[in-house]
Amino acid sequence: MEHPAAAAHAMLPVLLLVLDLGGTVVFAVSGAMVAVRHRPDIFSVLVLAFAAGNVGGITRDVLIGAVPPAAIADLRYSGVSALAGLLTFFWYPISAPPSARPPRRDTSRRPISETGNITLVGSWTSR
Repeated sequence: MEHPAAAAHAMLPVLLLVLDLGGTVVFAVSGAMVAVRHRPDIFSVLVLAFAAGNVGGITRDVLIGAVPPAAIADLRYSGVSALAGLLTFFWYPISAPPSARPPRRDTSRRPISETGNITLVGSWTSR
Protein backbone atom coordinates (compact mmCIF):
# COMPACT_ATOMS: atom_id res chain seq x y z
CA MET A 1 0.00 0.00 0.00
CA GLU A 2 1.27 3.41 -0.96
CA HIS A 3 1.87 6.08 1.65
CA PRO A 4 -0.71 8.95 1.53
CA ALA A 5 2.01 11.60 1.26
CA ALA A 6 3.48 9.83 -1.76
CA ALA A 7 0.07 9.70 -3.44
CA ALA A 8 -0.47 13.41 -2.76
CA HIS A 9 3.00 14.17 -4.12
CA ALA A 10 2.21 12.21 -7.29
CA MET A 11 -1.06 14.12 -7.80
CA LEU A 12 0.53 17.57 -7.40
CA PRO A 13 1.59 17.97 -11.07
CA VAL A 14 -1.90 17.01 -12.20
CA LEU A 15 -3.47 19.53 -9.81
CA LEU A 16 -1.13 22.28 -11.01
CA LEU A 17 -1.96 21.51 -14.65
CA VAL A 18 -5.70 21.57 -13.95
CA LEU A 19 -5.41 24.90 -12.11
CA ASP A 20 -3.24 26.36 -14.87
CA LEU A 21 -5.67 25.26 -17.59
CA GLY A 22 -8.58 26.54 -15.51
CA GLY A 23 -6.95 29.97 -15.28
CA THR A 24 -6.33 29.90 -19.00
CA VAL A 25 -10.02 29.16 -19.62
CA VAL A 26 -11.17 32.01 -17.37
CA PHE A 27 -8.89 34.58 -19.00
CA ALA A 28 -9.63 33.28 -22.52
CA VAL A 29 -13.37 33.64 -21.91
CA SER A 30 -12.91 37.17 -20.56
CA GLY A 31 -10.87 38.16 -23.62
CA ALA A 32 -13.37 36.56 -25.98
CA MET A 33 -16.26 38.36 -24.25
CA VAL A 34 -14.55 41.70 -24.78
CA ALA A 35 -14.06 40.82 -28.43
CA VAL A 36 -17.63 39.61 -28.98
CA ARG A 37 -19.04 42.87 -27.63
CA HIS A 38 -17.49 44.65 -30.63
CA ARG A 39 -18.97 42.16 -33.13
CA PRO A 40 -15.79 41.02 -34.90
CA ASP A 41 -15.30 37.89 -36.96
CA ILE A 42 -14.50 34.54 -35.36
CA PHE A 43 -10.76 34.80 -36.06
CA SER A 44 -10.50 38.02 -34.06
CA VAL A 45 -12.30 36.40 -31.13
CA LEU A 46 -9.91 33.43 -31.21
CA VAL A 47 -6.85 35.67 -31.34
CA LEU A 48 -8.03 37.77 -28.42
CA ALA A 49 -8.99 34.65 -26.45
CA PHE A 50 -5.50 33.22 -26.98
CA ALA A 51 -3.82 36.50 -26.11
CA ALA A 52 -5.83 37.06 -22.95
CA GLY A 53 -5.52 33.45 -21.86
CA ASN A 54 -1.88 32.78 -22.58
CA VAL A 55 0.24 35.93 -22.83
CA GLY A 56 0.46 36.32 -19.05
CA GLY A 57 1.74 32.76 -18.68
CA ILE A 58 4.13 33.13 -21.59
CA THR A 59 5.54 36.32 -20.05
CA ARG A 60 5.89 34.59 -16.67
CA ASP A 61 7.72 31.62 -18.21
CA VAL A 62 10.09 33.82 -20.20
CA LEU A 63 10.91 35.97 -17.15
CA ILE A 64 11.71 32.96 -14.95
CA GLY A 65 13.71 31.30 -17.73
CA ALA A 66 11.35 28.40 -18.47
CA VAL A 67 11.93 28.35 -22.21
CA PRO A 68 10.00 27.36 -24.32
CA PRO A 69 6.93 28.64 -22.48
CA ALA A 70 4.38 26.03 -21.49
CA ALA A 71 1.62 27.72 -23.50
CA ILE A 72 3.65 27.27 -26.68
CA ALA A 73 5.20 23.87 -25.95
CA ASP A 74 1.95 22.25 -24.80
CA LEU A 75 -0.92 22.40 -27.29
CA ARG A 76 -3.50 21.91 -24.52
CA TYR A 77 -3.23 25.62 -23.69
CA SER A 78 -3.96 26.66 -27.28
CA GLY A 79 -6.77 24.12 -27.49
CA VAL A 80 -8.39 25.31 -24.28
CA SER A 81 -8.15 28.93 -25.44
CA ALA A 82 -9.63 28.08 -28.84
CA LEU A 83 -12.46 26.09 -27.27
CA ALA A 84 -13.24 28.92 -24.83
CA GLY A 85 -13.19 31.44 -27.70
CA LEU A 86 -15.50 29.32 -29.86
CA LEU A 87 -17.96 28.70 -27.04
CA THR A 88 -18.01 32.39 -26.18
CA PHE A 89 -18.39 33.43 -29.83
CA PHE A 90 -21.46 31.26 -30.36
CA TRP A 91 -22.98 31.35 -26.85
CA TYR A 92 -22.50 34.97 -25.75
CA PRO A 93 -24.99 36.60 -28.17
CA ILE A 94 -27.67 34.17 -26.96
CA SER A 95 -26.96 34.44 -23.25
CA ALA A 96 -26.07 38.12 -22.82
CA PRO A 97 -28.73 40.43 -21.43
CA PRO A 98 -30.06 42.93 -23.96
CA SER A 99 -28.35 45.82 -22.19
CA ALA A 100 -24.93 44.19 -22.72
CA ARG A 101 -25.44 43.56 -26.41
CA PRO A 102 -24.09 46.25 -28.71
CA PRO A 103 -26.67 47.84 -31.02
CA ARG A 104 -26.68 46.68 -34.58
CA ARG A 105 -25.35 49.35 -36.85
CA ASP A 106 -26.81 50.13 -40.23
CA THR A 107 -23.66 50.66 -42.28
CA SER A 108 -25.36 50.60 -45.67
CA ARG A 109 -25.45 54.41 -46.02
CA ARG A 110 -22.97 55.64 -43.45
CA PRO A 111 -19.67 55.47 -45.37
CA ILE A 112 -21.06 57.30 -48.40
CA SER A 113 -22.57 60.13 -46.37
CA GLU A 114 -19.46 60.55 -44.23
CA THR A 115 -17.23 60.60 -47.28
CA GLY A 116 -19.48 63.14 -48.95
CA ASN A 117 -19.42 65.41 -45.92
CA ILE A 118 -15.64 65.21 -45.63
CA THR A 119 -15.22 65.94 -49.34
CA LEU A 120 -17.62 68.90 -49.17
CA VAL A 121 -15.88 70.39 -46.12
CA GLY A 122 -12.43 69.73 -47.57
CA SER A 123 -13.20 71.44 -50.88
CA TRP A 124 -14.91 74.36 -49.12
CA THR A 125 -11.94 75.01 -46.80
CA SER A 126 -9.34 74.75 -49.56
CA ARG A 127 -10.74 77.73 -51.49
